[in-house]
Amino acid sequence: MKASYQAITSVILLASVLAISIALYSFAFMEISSLLNETRSNTISECILLLHGGIEAAYSNNN
Repeated sequence: MKASYQAITSVILLASVLAISIALYSFAFMEISSLLNETRSNTISECILLLHGGIEAAYSNNN
């Protein structure tokens, strides 16, 4: 019985850490892309968007 509680707790902890890291990554990406749009040409921000899309696609294929 104790092992099942421990497994449930570890799954909840892992899910919350994953959710927080995804939220922080998304926020940082939005900040970086807005800074790039203000200071650089659109080609750099397009490269960042393509990279971000590739990372999301690889992550969704893994899960």
